[in-house]
Amino acid sequence: MRSKSVTSDPQHRPWLALYDGGLPPTIARSYPSPLTAFRALVHETPDAPLIHFFDETLTIRDIDTASTELAHRLGIAPGDRVALYLQNVPQFAVALLAIWKARGVMVPLNPMLKAEEVDKLLGDAGAELVVAHESLAANVGDRRTVTTHDTDRAAFGGDLADSTELAAAEPAPGDTAVITYTSGTTGPPKGALNTHANIAFASQVYRDWVTLTSDDVVLGVAPLFHVTGLVAHLGVSFLTGAPLVLAHRFDAATMLAAAARHRATFTVASITAYIALLNHPYAREHDLSTLTKAYSGGAPVPPATVDTLRDVLGVTVRNVYGLTETTSPSHMVPWHRDAPVDAASGALSIGVPVFSTDAYRRSRRAGDRGPTGRPRLLAGRRGDTAAPHR
Repeated sequence: MRSKSVTSDPQHRPWLALYDGGLPPTIARSYPSPLTAFRALVHETPDAPLIHFFDETLTIRDIDTASTELAHRLGIAPGDRVALYLQNVPQFAVALLAIWKARGVMVPLNPMLKAEEVDKLLGDAGAELVVAHESLAANVGDRRTVTTHDTDRAAFGGDLADSTELAAAEPAPGDTAVITYTSGTTGPPKGALNTHANIAFASQVYRDWVTLTSDDVVLGVAPLFHVTGLVAHLGVSFLTGAPLVLAHRFDAATMLAAAARHRATFTVASITAYIALLNHPYAREHDLSTLTKAYSGGAPVPPATVDTLRDVLGVTVRNVYGLTETTSPSHMVPWHRDAPVDAASGALSIGVPVFSTDAYRRSRRAGDRGPTGRPRLLAGRRGDTAAPHR
């Protein structure tokens, strides 16, 4: 599909009246790539914390040094595709930056996938190198594998190459940064080629929409292999310098304690994750009052659930909507507004189109109707064809 021109005309884009005061209809990327944004952090605040992982804190310098060393030892050429088969651990950030420093393309794999599923995705993506937890390496088959132990913080072993020179040029904005796979609910999973510009822009949407800075703390609830975790967690931290709290995989008790301990301010999580936090027997014992920038996506959110989360945890959850193909957010509820309830479904609104984004209905021909019989609502950005590029 091709998007219409993005304008600030209130008749064409009436949702602009719902934006928080001072937010513009369009934004320009601050950086050409998430790697460039991270390098700015290295230059400006190298000793600031970047990742909290249980009892350990890794600084920006720690992550930069470890990723540069790994980039030299991966033995990949520009454009090579490298899969990450990891939980929410610091090694994910280290390996991702290493791949980008070598101008490679990252392919995230769900660590819950079994050997047959892994083989299909690796074959489709053309990835011959995999960075994996030792506990998952058996699922990779005979492909070259770099392993890391679950308890290591930034150490890698296995089939590493000798030290090699890195390409001098930075990734271009239009270069593919990651190949993220859809969930496969309507057919086989499909790989979306998300560019460095896409990730840089989408991360900035979160930053500017809820005014994130290095004073914020990102609670890493979403899995990093998912486009939400990739952008709303890693991308945001690389852009703003806000420390990212990781805890291997989601566990309600661990997340409650980590959020309170590090005074988390921002997260994006499924509504089921919020419900798990809410239902934990010790939920009320943790102070989550700092978590003022909480968003949820991926499933309808009943207003009663939001009311209960606000009453019990003191956390107000607002909706965000996006797709793997849109590199995460296309719609968000403004930070200082409460979403209306859709009368037909009883669920809260997914929000309004974000910066530089247009939404419109197709014609009312039968072929253009969604599964409910209503006309489909599409989103696009200036100059897009087929898939949004920011």
